[in-house]
Amino acid sequence: MKIILTGERGVGKSTILQKVIEELALKPVGFKTNKVDLISNSKVFISPYLEALNMDQHLCVAILEKNNRISFPNDFDAFALNHLDLDPQTWMVMDEIGFLESDAMLFKNKIISLFNSEQKILAVVKEHPDLFLKALLEIKETKVYHVTSENREKIYSDIIALIQTRP
Repeated sequence: MKIILTGERGVGKSTILQKVIEELALKPVGFKTNKVDLISNSKVFISPYLEALNMDQHLCVAILEKNNRISFPNDFDAFALNHLDLDPQTWMVMDEIGFLESDAMLFKNKIISLFNSEQKILAVVKEHPDLFLKALLEIKETKVYHVTSENREKIYSDIIALIQTRP
């Protein structure tokens, strides 16, 4: 089972994902990205999902400046090699997949491979015209929810019901 949440920034995609994990007492593998705003720029970090609060496990994968973004594809790729292993018995969380990984071929190939496997996936995918992101939304047997502030509670309930009926 593959579930993708997409929608505009700030509508609650990651919150839905977190609530589902808590409600069903899942112990997922996977990753979480976090943006940290600094004085002159922002940094984007990736970490194993259950280690998101442990700064020792964070890897800087991008620096965002006012009119520029610098991503580190080798760091995305290294993360994929070290943390994204197939485990069909466990849910894999991907929060979030976006355009910063556009040059990280190994990372993107690993994500595609997992989506085409028996891996159970809960993912947040950024709305962006990137071909890789569009391809994820079209993978066979993937349930895609477009989250808005109006439908987010219903989507949360629908996902809980879907997972409970098809574990």
